Amino acid sequence: MDEAALRRVIGNKTIMAKQLQQLIAASKESNVTLQVVPFDAGAHPGVLGSFVIMEFPVRNDLDVVYTEALTSSLYLERDDDVTAYDQAFDRLRAAALDVGPSRRLVTQIAKELE
Repeated sequence: MDEAALRRVIGNKTIMAKQLQQLIAASKESNVTLQVVPFDAGAHPGVLGSFVIMEFPVRNDLDVVYTEALTSSLYLERDDDVTAYDQAFDRLRAAALDVGPSRRLVTQIAKELE
């Protein structure tokens, strides 16, 4: 998650603080990994837009990348496309804070809004 998404107040500060508290709670679940890409990471693949890499349990099914824009969405299945997005995701994870520091940053931002 980009730090900008955490700091941009949507609704009002009270609502935003509650949303961040929910995010912190969710990040403690065993099936959730929260990593924040901080401002000081500079440019990263996520600034070009969000994407989802869908992997399926049956290995015969191809992985699919889903990306959306204002008026449309796109499903990419070509190996070259999926590989490019896999690499972009790896770069995002490398640029992001680890789980503990990410949770602390979200907590700090929530406190700033209270």
